[in-house]
Amino acid sequence: MIQFLLALCCVQDPAPPPTAPEAAPQKQGQPSRSREDRLEGRVAADPAAPAAPTAPTANGATPAPDPAAAPEDPMAGWTKINAAVLIVNEDMATMFELQRGVARRMRDPRRGGADPERMFNDELGERARHMLEIDGGKNLGFDPQAVQRFVRDTLQRQAEEAGSVTRLAADLKRDDITSFDRKEEVNDYVNRMLWEQSVTGKAASPGGRVSRDRYVRPGWAMFAQRVAVRRQSENRTVQVTQLVLTLGAPGSAERAKRRLEELRLRILNGEDMGELAEQLGASEKGTRGLSSFLNVELLRANNPPVGDFLAKAEAGELSEVLEYYDRGRLAGYILVRPEEYKLAPVEAFDEPRGQRVWIEGQRQRVSDRRIQTGLVDLLSGAYVWPPQIFGDPTSKR
Repeated sequence: MIQFLLALCCVQDPAPPPTAPEAAPQKQGQPSRSREDRLEGRVAADPAAPAAPTAPTANGATPAPDPAAAPEDPMAGWTKINAAVLIVNEDMATMFELQRGVARRMRDPRRGGADPERMFNDELGERARHMLEIDGGKNLGFDPQAVQRFVRDTLQRQAEEAGSVTRLAADLKRDDITSFDRKEEVNDYVNRMLWEQSVTGKAASPGGRVSRDRYVRPGWAMFAQRVAVRRQSENRTVQVTQLVLTLGAPGSAERAKRRLEELRLRILNGEDMGELAEQLGASEKGTRGLSSFLNVELLRANNPPVGDFLAKAEAGELSEVLEYYDRGRLAGYILVRPEEYKLAPVEAFDEPRGQRVWIEGQRQRVSDRRIQTGLVDLLSGAYVWPPQIFGDPTSKR
């Protein structure tokens, strides 16, 4: 029996040898990042883990992926208080400074009723030109101590003109500026004047001598006077009685036109055009629809239908219903009647007074051209942002 059991054990397969444990795959580590990379954000964040497989729905279809999350707004939680709107070389003008300049313009009674957007564009263009001129004055090389002495004298003179330092402070408070702002403004003004007077020849250059000749030959002035006499008819002015109905809501063009057709018949039948203009609110009370004297050729350029009619009409002739344009856009319809034509006066050249007027006029024209040429030279070597601020560097702003 024992021999039988021993034989049976020899016939069975031996147990398999123990296998070595399988080595786990080595986990790939993240690339090392330097401190500069982490600070500047040039290395992306840790790569995202692979997405888990999407479980199929009951009918076996794979569900659509979730839409991408909306990008985070970088301005969330922040309130915009100020911003840079103009840069000329190393100087900058902010939105707050531009708005302060517009507020000054709006307080000027001579600019009453002007469009705020147009005022802002005018302020922006004028500020850009002034910043170019200020840089030009600084680059001329005048003695800084002499410039500061002139600034102090100007501030002292302004205080004397105001009556007292307290009154000057009240004036500054009304303009929403401080004494430091006023000192900076005067300093900028001095640099601008130094540049303009040096370019035009009105004052000496940094070397102490006048470098531009301002002499005007009398024969040149007489030639300009004769040209003005020949072109006198082109500068004809006219005073008109006008009745304008502007466009309001969409579809009001036909209503305004029909209304003016009715008013035109009433005027032809004897009703007073000035009274109708005041009753309809088309003109201020007391003006009776009368305008100031307007240049006919300028009207033809800005408002062709009105200008073409006035160029040929006789005094007292009532127009048809004409289209009225404001800055190139149809703004309404107008009735217009010329009341009086005038030729622009031309100063005679026979008397000494007339000769002085024409010589000084030509001298001013030469100065204007020199300033424009100097601005073009400054602009060619300047950094200006936004670049379209000077669409035409030669246009005088």
